Amino acid sequence: MLSLCLALSMHIGLDHREWSNVHPCIKYEHEAISVGAYLNSYGDPSIYASYTFGDLVWLEAGAVTGYPQGDVLPFLRAGYDVFDNTSVFVSPIPTKWDGLTWVVGVEFDF
Repeated sequence: MLSLCLALSMHIGLDHREWSNVHPCIKYEHEAISVGAYLNSYGDPSIYASYTFGDLVWLEAGAVTGYPQGDVLPFLRAGYDVFDNTSVFVSPIPTKWDGLTWVVGVEFDF
């Protein structure tokens, strides 16, 4: 299923830089496989592909582009589907600044 989405996030443990907390996105999901694009925390476009384990409570693992740390990076995101079109999530982010940091947020599918 193709859908537009919007994620709102908060960055925990990162430096005091101005991070983007609004992430418009588009994604295609078929069974447990997803591909999509979104504006990342730098305000740059990112493209990703992932596999999701679980349904109501889930773990998403994949690869993503658009970050200065590398051309293609692995990512993990854990979440909970609050409603059919709303989920909350947390994602660890390895950074070169302070070690492990976190993004927590909510995503709405339209």
